[in-house]
Parts: sequence; structure tokens; C-alpha cells
Amino acid sequence: MPIARIENLKRHYHFGDTTVHSLNGVSAEFDAGEFSTIEYPGLPEPAHRGEIPERRS
Repeated sequence: MPIARIENLKRHYHFGDTTVHSLNGVSAEFDAGEFSTIEYPGLPEPAHRGEIPERRS
């Protein structure tokens, strides 16, 4: 049973007429004892879209 989940995270950067889709629909589940990171260029900022659902017991 997962203890954490992310769903459909998206992060877009705009540089003039160009849009960089650094996160484009990232979803994952994590079980107890697992560790992961998501890295992308730029300063840490919240995702534009998607959600990190609350843990349900």
C-alpha cells in the first residue's frame, strides 16, 4: 500500500516564444522505505497543475 502519491504534476517555463515542459504529467506512488527525487532546472517552485493527494488511512 503506497504511503505517498503524486498525480499528473506539470511544470512549464516560458522563455520568450518558447515553452519548456520540464515536468509533463508526472505521476508516482511510494511505498514505506522508498525514496525518490524529481529534478528540473530553475528555482524550487510549486507545480502549475496536478495534485499531491492527502494520505488516506
